[in-house]
Amino acid sequence: MYDPSGTDTNREWIEVHNTGSDSIDLANHFLLTDGLSSSRHTLTPVGSSIIVSGHYAVIVQDVNAFKTDYPSYTGLLFDSSWSGLTASVGKTIAIIDNDGAVLDQVTYDPSIGGANDGNSLQKSAQGTWVSSLPNPNGAVQNGDAVSTETDTGTSNGGTNSSGISSAVPTAVLKIVQPKVIPPRIDFTIPKIATTGIPISVEYTVYGANDDIRFYGSTHIAFGDGTEYGGSAKDETTHTYEFPGTYIVKLDYRSNPYMPKPDLTTRVTVIVSHPTVVISSITSTGSIQLQNTSTDESDISGWILTSVVDDKKTQFSIPEGTILAPEARMQLPASIVGFLGDAPIVTLSLPRHIEVSSFQLAQEDPPLEPVVQTSVRELEPTIGTERIQKTITQNTDTKNSAMVVPVGSRKNVSLIWYTLFLLGVIICFGYALIRFVGIKKHTETISSVVLAGDDEKQIDPVRIVEE
Repeated sequence: MYDPSGTDTNREWIEVHNTGSDSIDLANHFLLTDGLSSSRHTLTPVGSSIIVSGHYAVIVQDVNAFKTDYPSYTGLLFDSSWSGLTASVGKTIAIIDNDGAVLDQVTYDPSIGGANDGNSLQKSAQGTWVSSLPNPNGAVQNGDAVSTETDTGTSNGGTNSSGISSAVPTAVLKIVQPKVIPPRIDFTIPKIATTGIPISVEYTVYGANDDIRFYGSTHIAFGDGTEYGGSAKDETTHTYEFPGTYIVKLDYRSNPYMPKPDLTTRVTVIVSHPTVVISSITSTGSIQLQNTSTDESDISGWILTSVVDDKKTQFSIPEGTILAPEARMQLPASIVGFLGDAPIVTLSLPRHIEVSSFQLAQEDPPLEPVVQTSVRELEPTIGTERIQKTITQNTDTKNSAMVVPVGSRKNVSLIWYTLFLLGVIICFGYALIRFVGIKKHTETISSVVLAGDDEKQIDPVRIVEE
């Protein structure tokens, strides 16, 4: 019944027939109403979900609406809902199992009839579809509506000579129409991440019938103070700068101005520092990487950099390279191309954030004799000329070395400086005392001269000495 008389809302239905020898649990099957690639629609039984061999069941959009149209029907019912079976052009209807295998499919043609004329399309014994009055409440046996075709292959909606209804049920496809709130969000984000390495984030909002939503808006809070706003189907990347446990929350709003989201989902992401380091470098330039973590590490795009005589050479680790937990990876020099004397090699993230460095050990230089001098040689009585002479004599030898004095030369210099400063202070104090004394006695002399009645010759030196 794809186009009942009057309004079609919630009044369409499909009847199915179990032609097999075994019973079928229809609740484990799905209905497709717009081709084999369309959305799956689940079937909810009203009572029993088992269709006995040779029996029928009706799949309806609305149970109450169907019982209003057919109050005497007492057979099996399955509740479903779909957007509507078109009356202008046909659609392909199919029943599939849980694995997607097609049990049956049919493409109806409105030109046969049944378009708002009160009739339904029914399948004849010859496998052709004809237009006839609907009769889902025909002869009832064991609680199920049972019907067969007439000898002519047409049905008049009544009963044939055997007393069995001629209405043959067809399969109904359940299409769940999106309601106010979409049923789910398919949110893909790594649950384990590494600082400094971008992670890919993808999500899709599905409607109630598993149709992808292309309207509305989404908002992601990454838990580290950053956020992202996008559409109902979107993708982005995010990079955590610090280790920790973050709760990533995704909200969907069919109307961006709604105060509360229609749907919310969240994922916990554990972020840690990079665990892959350079563990060794051979003299031939072969580099070994080691994963120090108990989790595998994706090192795609990581960069090895060699510095030889201020010349930088880089090698980018190929995409898809994964280092197993606590595993080591040996990269030959023929691959990385790092050759030279004592190269310094660094390992960096794709964003050129250095995570590890390694310097090839050089051969130890031959041991050279060390000339030591005693503390006595650094006493003030031994001037710098003797020390310089000792240095010069040793540097002239084949196995020359620096003088390594026992004791601190800085301490000797400090003694000289202290003695010098003390001498300056003593001299300054003595000069100051002499100056004050001379001034005092000079004033006395002046007083004597001014107090005398007669001008006299006075020896200042004698007075001072006295």
